Amino acid sequence: MQYLVFLVWVPAETLLRLADGQPFTDAWAGAWAHGLLAGLTALLVSRVLERRPG
Repeated sequence: MQYLVFLVWVPAETLLRLADGQPFTDAWAGAWAHGLLAGLTALLVSRVLERRPG
């Protein structure tokens, strides 16, 4: 799940940033950082939900 979040987030946000006029390197770096954060958040949530009883 977390890999899917990362793999979808980075290209989508990069395209949005490019459409907003950012240079490619800035758009890619920002999207990569946000994608990594989103992927780690998804990993944390999945681990927490695995440990919940019931």
